[in-house]
Amino acid sequence: MNPDVLSRPSSTRSWVAASRRRALGALLSFSLGLVYAHALNTPSALWCFIAAVAIATLSGLSASRFAAPILAAALFAFALGWYDLRVNQPRQSPLWHQLTTDPPALLTVDATVLDTPQFIPRPHDGLAPFRIHEAHSRFSIRTSSASTETGQLPFAADLWVRLNGSTPLTLRAGDRIHISGRYHPVAGPRNPGDQDPRDYAAEQGFLGTLSIDSPGVITTDDTPASLTTRLFGAYRASLDTIAARARAVLTKAAGDSDQARALLLGLILGDFDPAQQSIRDSFARQGLAHVLSISGLHLSVMALVLLTLLRLTGDRGWLEPALVALLVLGYLAIVPPNSPVVRSAVMILALLVAEAAGRRYDRLTILLWIGVGLLLWRPLDVFAIGFQLSLGLTACLFWLGSRALAHLFGRPVRGVVRTQPTLRARLSDTLKLALTCGCLCWSASLPTTLYALGYLSPWSLAATILVTPLIVAMLWVGYVALWLGMVWPTLAAPAATIIQTLSYAAIQSVRALDSLPGATIYLPPLSGWWAAASTTCVLLAWRVARPRRAWWWCVVLLPLAWAGAEWTLQASPSPLTINTFDVGDGSCHLLRSGPDALLWDSGAIGDGRLMNPTVRACRAAGAWRVPVAVITHPDIDHFGAILDIARPLGIRRVLVPPRFLSQATSEPRGAAGIAVAALTARGIDIAPIIAGDELALGSTHLKFISPPPGAPWTNDNDHSLIAILTAPTSRGNATVLLTGDAQDAALANAGTMLPPGFHPDILELPHHGSARPAAISFVAALRPGLIIQSTGLRRVRDPRWSAVREGSLWMCTAERGAISTQITPGGTILTQGYLDPAPLRRMVTPTTTPAGSSPF
Repeated sequence: MNPDVLSRPSSTRSWVAASRRRALGALLSFSLGLVYAHALNTPSALWCFIAAVAIATLSGLSASRFAAPILAAALFAFALGWYDLRVNQPRQSPLWHQLTTDPPALLTVDATVLDTPQFIPRPHDGLAPFRIHEAHSRFSIRTSSASTETGQLPFAADLWVRLNGSTPLTLRAGDRIHISGRYHPVAGPRNPGDQDPRDYAAEQGFLGTLSIDSPGVITTDDTPASLTTRLFGAYRASLDTIAARARAVLTKAAGDSDQARALLLGLILGDFDPAQQSIRDSFARQGLAHVLSISGLHLSVMALVLLTLLRLTGDRGWLEPALVALLVLGYLAIVPPNSPVVRSAVMILALLVAEAAGRRYDRLTILLWIGVGLLLWRPLDVFAIGFQLSLGLTACLFWLGSRALAHLFGRPVRGVVRTQPTLRARLSDTLKLALTCGCLCWSASLPTTLYALGYLSPWSLAATILVTPLIVAMLWVGYVALWLGMVWPTLAAPAATIIQTLSYAAIQSVRALDSLPGATIYLPPLSGWWAAASTTCVLLAWRVARPRRAWWWCVVLLPLAWAGAEWTLQASPSPLTINTFDVGDGSCHLLRSGPDALLWDSGAIGDGRLMNPTVRACRAAGAWRVPVAVITHPDIDHFGAILDIARPLGIRRVLVPPRFLSQATSEPRGAAGIAVAALTARGIDIAPIIAGDELALGSTHLKFISPPPGAPWTNDNDHSLIAILTAPTSRGNATVLLTGDAQDAALANAGTMLPPGFHPDILELPHHGSARPAAISFVAALRPGLIIQSTGLRRVRDPRWSAVREGSLWMCTAERGAISTQITPGGTILTQGYLDPAPLRRMVTPTTTPAGSSPF
């Protein structure tokens, strides 16, 4: 709670409490409306706005005690319409459907460049260089006109542009250009756990991506433009010039240290080097992700630096917050205008305006109304953990900060005459305040972190207390160097030694904590209801700290009991569930039976976020621990994500064919060699597996039939593991044939290893559906009931598979997204694509083998 509020008379506290209730009610009503509109189809914006006006009018005719809930209902209705206006209606633009063609439409546009192109080099750490991620440049444009091969389009939207390759671009923000490229619409989610990027693109006004392969398709647009267009271009160009100068100044201030430069640019400009992704991951795992993205902490430090310098000249009254507000506005001109930056700036500016006005105000009330305004600006921020934590933790400190300090260290005795505090007393007070803020923020954010990220960082409190002073000191030096360097760049150079020392200490401290045993504990998924209830319990425990009362301990232990109940009651798939994730031209199958789980290949997907998409998909599918992984063969599209997922999924054993280990030995700097070395260093057992080996998975049985020992084949694909999975049902054994990327020689050998008359109920299509004659003959002879094809668009509906397709149920990830297949105890196969409205059914083919036994 605000310390000033504690000293006010009761009438003032009553006024503050009432204002807080109104602001909190408005924020909750608006937030719930946005959540409801996102989850369900709601009426159009016009009808929602009419309903909101009608309900608000009703509140004026009702008794005063009913006015508040009626106004809350009106705000709820307004939120429904606002979400439809900002998100749903832009997504319903006919251009999205008109331009969605195969192959992608050729689009020619006249546009203004919004930002200077950013070059993204090919990643070089771990297995990243072997993945299909070529170097490219990217920037965004605002179109004024567009045309396709069929004619002009009523087109006015923002587009992202991607130039493949390392060719440099000389464009600057504000340039007017004429550009042609292939249009790619924003893709929707295709795997469990994915967010829908189409919503966020629609909210920001982006319509898709323009892909180009040569800068030659970009020409300068010299045609006369309107005054508005010229002014807009000049505005973007001026912002870009200021930002470029700021980047040059901070680069000089960081000296020759790549890590110091990456950390300083990330802290002050929000421009973190992708090459230093490992640093970002370590910070995030220790609960310090907010440190590397501009937040209220950074702007608060900047404001404090300027206030300190101003007060060295004397007391300036209202001029102090006014000058700080101008500085914040100027700072917005040099940083990317993303949500966290603007969100933090708005919070700081609103509080500074209230301070400068000299009127009676309550910081928490203002903050809650700021939250409503921010959701008006970006409705989808209601789902963003960054918004939830930045607004929520700031509000928590305003509300409970003084109480928490008193609970931990006792209240000062009133009426005591205070003497001038000594340096030791000041340091002690600062340490107490840091511990209080750290404990309060850590406990209040813990439920949200567990729900959104699925892991617990026991050392995060220590990391916060240890690293935050280093970061704050680095920000002080960095801001001073920035301001001086913007006037005279040479003045920034002396800061290099200090910044390098501070950055090295911060990075090494975080990495040391991240390497400790139990530094990151991954937990099963928890529900959103648990997160909301647990956050309420934590706040209540701090609000009324009564450790000697039994009810207080009930409040504290309720989240633990609830979490235990959710984990205990989680259903175990039986007898078999197969989740085939959509990883393009790659493979990744999650096999679950009872409490056991196995990953058959890991795919090669990755989007730069802390939680790899394979991990998100596994957790969303119900598997948070997958102790065993199978890598079918040494092709990167089958194991590229293994290093990213091993730790969060708790993989302890990796099974590979002999070819994988021999290739790792002969080529230690190759993909297989790097993977084996990294997995071994983490204590993960890597074991070879060949034809004849068997493995139990819950109630099912897995037997490998290829490759045979000492197979002489030269093709890596032929050395792919092939296995038969047998699952017992009341109709007999259901069988699944997993083939990896097996080709001609391996398939011919596998045909001799299969039992006579073998017809699998489910078949993984060999080599993603590559239409080789040997593969077509192999599958046709087996006559499987269900065929699962994991592939990208280039192999979809190949006509050479037509004869085989007619006799089987065919599921393709490129068409249906991730595919979930379940074999029920009654012998029914239920299969459904992530994009399908309803599951498809097929009965298990009866076998002569008694249920519960192996056919071998």
